[in-house]
Amino acid sequence: MKVLTKYTAALLFLVSIMLLPVSNGKAAETIDSVFQVKNLSCGSCLARINFNIRRYDPRAKIITANIGKGGIIVAHSPSFMPRELLAFIISDLGYPATVISPSDALHKELFKKNYSSAGGLASQGSTCCSSGSCGATSSSWKALYKRYFGKNK
Repeated sequence: MKVLTKYTAALLFLVSIMLLPVSNGKAAETIDSVFQVKNLSCGSCLARINFNIRRYDPRAKIITANIGKGGIIVAHSPSFMPRELLAFIISDLGYPATVISPSDALHKELFKKNYSSAGGLASQGSTCCSSGSCGATSSSWKALYKRYFGKNK
């Protein structure tokens, strides 16, 4: 089943490339799209989503997120990577995603904050250390440190 969804994502990606308008040498226009994403618990979830959407389009990136409310804003080129394809890629990672309309309350909440498409990833809500997070404990972080850097200090 997982293989089938990866092939479907690849097929959608290839179809979107074939439908690209002929470029006149100008940079592709980017827009900001809002998504409702389930199962977000910490910044590593956002990093995983960001990494994977950039595998398909290096220009796409998460520019802001509200982990507590499950909302993210992604800057992308709609002619290269449509909103629906982004939602499919995010959902295929295990974070069910839907496109949010401009009239939705979450859309208004995320856009009332000041952010810049040129800036880096900013998030609000839960963090790795807050309740309801991905389950990382101090002992798991110590084990990870020991694995990569040797003895605990």
